[in-house]
Amino acid sequence: MTYLAKETLLWAYKKLSTLSEDPSLQGATQKVSAIRYALALDMFYKHNNRECNTRDAKDKAEFASNINKLVAINDNLYTTNFYIPLASHLGDCAVGSNFYSVGAVKNSLMNPSVMISYPQRGNKPLFEIQNGVLYRRIEMLSNMNSYITFDEHKFALALWIVGKFELDSSYVLTEIKKIYHSIFSDELCDLLCPTYGSDEWLKEIHFANQLPIISKNDIEMLFDDKHKILKNFDHQQVIFYGAPGTGKSHGIKEATEDAEKQGNVFRTTFHPDSDYSTFIGAYKPTMAKRAVRNVAGDIVKNNGQEVFEETIVYKFTPQAFTNAYIRAWQTNEPVYLVIEEINRGNCAQIFGDLFQLLDRDDEGKSKYPIIPDTDLGNYIESQLLGYDNVPEEIRQGKSMLLPSNLFIWASMNTSDQSLFPIDSAFKRRWDWKYVPIENVPDKNYKIKINKTEYDWWEFLKAINKEVFELTNSEDKQLGYFFVKKTDGIIDAETLVNKVYFYLWNDVFKDYDLDSQKAFRNQETQRAISFKEFFEGGLNEELAEQVLLNLELEGRPLDE
Repeated sequence: MTYLAKETLLWAYKKLSTLSEDPSLQGATQKVSAIRYALALDMFYKHNNRECNTRDAKDKAEFASNINKLVAINDNLYTTNFYIPLASHLGDCAVGSNFYSVGAVKNSLMNPSVMISYPQRGNKPLFEIQNGVLYRRIEMLSNMNSYITFDEHKFALALWIVGKFELDSSYVLTEIKKIYHSIFSDELCDLLCPTYGSDEWLKEIHFANQLPIISKNDIEMLFDDKHKILKNFDHQQVIFYGAPGTGKSHGIKEATEDAEKQGNVFRTTFHPDSDYSTFIGAYKPTMAKRAVRNVAGDIVKNNGQEVFEETIVYKFTPQAFTNAYIRAWQTNEPVYLVIEEINRGNCAQIFGDLFQLLDRDDEGKSKYPIIPDTDLGNYIESQLLGYDNVPEEIRQGKSMLLPSNLFIWASMNTSDQSLFPIDSAFKRRWDWKYVPIENVPDKNYKIKINKTEYDWWEFLKAINKEVFELTNSEDKQLGYFFVKKTDGIIDAETLVNKVYFYLWNDVFKDYDLDSQKAFRNQETQRAISFKEFFEGGLNEELAEQVLLNLELEGRPLDE
């Protein structure tokens, strides 16, 4: 008898973290949710040979228990989407509240005669729901291939599931098939069983003589601390993404501080009006001095000094990309082009033909050159004159290639409503790095309201739990630096006008308000409307009620 070792399970977990090609997409979490719900339903069917009626307490509990078996890391922790942060087992562990209370199941209960496909987003449903009953459909099982596209993900998922079982042998593929057929239907096994394991994957398999215990720390160590990532990050093109206030821009600034001292950091922020010329450069009118000449064309002098006048001339004015590009060819040191809020601009329009340069070879240089327009080429030539170490075609501005020491780092808030979608071809040319919501103990922010002090991090944990249970998504959650305070004190005005306004306007207003508990008036037992916070001036007692609704403990302040 043997077990898969901890190293193997952590390898599988890390591989599963790439289930979504772009984890920043709104549907990334929901995609993994759909997988685990469909697998749990198939397990229920295998055990009971009938549909799962979520109105029945026993059926509902067994369905939730099946999900626990799929996503549990240990007895106390589970993961919703194979990314940190982890969550504690609470009630229907890993069954998003959207599924039962404000989403799919509730919709079916409100419309009992209607058969609802799940997931409803897209056209690849995995099962159906009617009046709270989950129906497994054989004809829909093949859609699972749209959610788990690559065999390496099937292999990783199999290792993760099999890792909770005692094995009869070390022939892993054989063991996977045996265990799969014991818990899943034959039809689903045919879809889920990996057809092969590459040498690269198989060499990651280690064994132990007892079931390994994986801790929260083991999982967190898979995903480096954000500042350590940035300090040692050598990816040429990466987008750091996460909830607002997680410190993405601050982390980039810390990571590039040495380069900035050398003048090797160039920053820009994308917005709806950004275009190619504001990113690359263009001819612009500028003020210049020129010598005054008389009718004969001679320079006018006054007391032997030339007389100058101000005039308007047109010249090429470089912008962030061009400045970073030229600087990178002028030095062997790392040069950083930092793009803030990359998803707020039309990337296809802004990058234009520079898009082709984003394909890098193994050495970090662009694979495919482009020919710059005449204005840009002439400017590049004027700036690289004398740099004989630069390839001639590059130096003369006849060709453009990104050098390996040019790093393009970008940030984006996953909660922002992008005006322009980033197309898949563009996204594939970037690495993506998730910046999680974390406590910052050395800051120790406090909320001071109605003569009472509350811990900011405790508030964030409580409200983020509410946001996740309501939306079944991490995109709208708040990071530690959602509010920035040099003195660490968040007063009532800041709390209401910035934090509550964001929550009310960007999160809760789009959902069934009776399903959340934070904004609830305990006297009327109705949702608090935002204007109520300002009736008769800023109502600190009502603002504090939100904290009390979240069951936070406050410390009375001295008068």
